[in-house]
Amino acid sequence: MEPREPEELFADDQDVEITDLPGYERARSGAPRFQRTLRRLWQHRLFQAAGLFVLILFCLVLLLNGAPGLRTFVLTDIVGINPTPTSATGLNINLFYVNAAPPWGVLTIDGKKPARLPDPATGLPLHLGPGSHHLTWRAAPFPTQSCVISVPSLPTDTCLATETSQTPDQHLAWIISFQNSMLTLPKEQQSALNAQIQQILDGFQASDIVQPGEQFVEVTASGDGPNPQFPIGVANQPLRATLHLTLDSNGTANACAAGGIVNACTVNEQRCGGLCTQSSEGMSWDVLAVVRTSWTYTTLDGRVVAADMADAEAGAALIEHVLALTIRWDGTNWHVQAAPQFFNGPIPCVAAADDASISNNFGTTPFQAFDWRYVPASNIAAGCLIALTSITNGGPSPTPNSQLLYLHRFGIFIAINHLAQEYNPYLPHPTLHELSLARELAALAHISIA
Repeated sequence: MEPREPEELFADDQDVEITDLPGYERARSGAPRFQRTLRRLWQHRLFQAAGLFVLILFCLVLLLNGAPGLRTFVLTDIVGINPTPTSATGLNINLFYVNAAPPWGVLTIDGKKPARLPDPATGLPLHLGPGSHHLTWRAAPFPTQSCVISVPSLPTDTCLATETSQTPDQHLAWIISFQNSMLTLPKEQQSALNAQIQQILDGFQASDIVQPGEQFVEVTASGDGPNPQFPIGVANQPLRATLHLTLDSNGTANACAAGGIVNACTVNEQRCGGLCTQSSEGMSWDVLAVVRTSWTYTTLDGRVVAADMADAEAGAALIEHVLALTIRWDGTNWHVQAAPQFFNGPIPCVAAADDASISNNFGTTPFQAFDWRYVPASNIAAGCLIALTSITNGGPSPTPNSQLLYLHRFGIFIAINHLAQEYNPYLPHPTLHELSLARELAALAHISIA
């Protein structure tokens, strides 16, 4: 018997009729639509996942760039990668500078003193080998500071290293900071340094005579003077006006006008109310201190008329300014020297140059429409001549190149020449004594008073 083909076996066994199942046409027509919907759903979820991945990666990059310890922890302990120093212009994890104050301190690393302090201002950084290193900064009479830094860095590191500096060969190195201030000293040394600084500031004390008819800031004034809206008194007898400089040693420093910027008591993220480091060279600690200027008025026989008056027409608040000091420690005593003027101008002109006072009196900022020039009196209590040269037209401003002259004396702005009197009609006109003083100061600066 010959074998049959498969088709024959199948045909002989049964007749088969192939028909569509009920609803097949409807299901077949809906299949493409379902597939398209499913495809769109997967695409949407894929886009969501990609966006989330990019966001996580972005946040991770920010964190790793800002924290060396966290970066190393993630790379070594989570990802399993050991970071290596980067190429030129990159960040090396084993290069460090040390920014420390005061300059007479001694640095030790793992108990040994390096040949030089790796200061970012002086050159080469410190190269640390793998492992953890203990750094100590001793600068008597300040408390000793210690911290730990590791290569590669670890989350348990305690050294403050959040900034970088470029090395001479164009790499980047971390900066480890040991910073001291007045507020980190023991209480008895704070008192000793405060006293020494105040003794130096007392050397700036100066006096001048308020002539009868002259005005001066007096917060207890009755308000019946020429400008009752301001706390201004008028002398009815000669008074002795004494200018005082006082250290703000408690760290509040909330009324600064350093460099013409009000409330600028913070420099390089340091609050200068407790002294802040400006630089450290040799054995001198150069700091910035916040100093108040104020007046005391007495009769010629010594009776106090008004004490601790502000050096500005605002009247109520004492104005603070930043003054540079150089401090040394000889192992027993403090030695202090002060700069001859404040950051924002000579001592006689410092309150006149405060842009808050200028805005109150002139309705403008110092650099909006005028070129400002200040001429201090040799006696810092006598006052300051202010010459404004108009450089733009606009609003009530005078024509370009015209000059307005004012005298700032005992906290009061006085309009000296006709243009100043026209521009600021509410300011007082000078007495004969004030006009004579203004002429003397103008002659020193080769300024003519019409």
